[in-house]
Amino acid sequence: MVLDLQWNVSAGHVNRSTNGGSSNREEGHFITRLVTALSTQSLGEGGISIGIIAFYNDQVTLLKDQLSKGPIKKWLSSSRVSVQISTVDKFQGSEKDIIILSCVKSNPAGINGSNSSRPQQQHHNIGFLRDYRRVNVALTRAKHSLWVICNCNYLRTDPLWNDLIADAESRQLVAPLTLLNKYENRHKARKPGYRNVQGRAKEGKRANKRRRS
Repeated sequence: MVLDLQWNVSAGHVNRSTNGGSSNREEGHFITRLVTALSTQSLGEGGISIGIIAFYNDQVTLLKDQLSKGPIKKWLSSSRVSVQISTVDKFQGSEKDIIILSCVKSNPAGINGSNSSRPQQQHHNIGFLRDYRRVNVALTRAKHSLWVICNCNYLRTDPLWNDLIADAESRQLVAPLTLLNKYENRHKARKPGYRNVQGRAKEGKRANKRRRS
């Protein structure tokens, strides 16, 4: 398993739909920010493949909706990147350069568990995430980088996830959200498409100056 970072989105809440599905809007918003940050990087001439995996259909629907809006939509539909957003079950047999895994499970809406710095004592119902076969598929789809988005305190009440999180902590791979905030602050001007527009504007100004001289 390749694990680059485990992002601790502890403030996320699970929303249940009428059909019993689960989604986590905070994780979806964070993943949109993460992909936007990735779009500012130089990825080489060959492009890159990205897989965004969730354990629940409702989260897949939410992610597709959030990533189909704004400047990031143009980048994701360009020839520089190929993206697959699907559930774990539909991802079996596929591999991507980068995998972003949305675990979804967290505190129910209306219950704030973000202030806890230690594992909860009670065992939470983590649903599909307790199925080690599904977890194995999700964690082994990355060729180069695996980014896990989860509420560490919530998931670690399960023995399997406690071992995974403890291993990431021992290698200093659990990242606070402030790490992404710092990156965004350093690259405010580098939004998808912004750099090209800015570059064309500067070239136009230089051309106008040459004509006048």
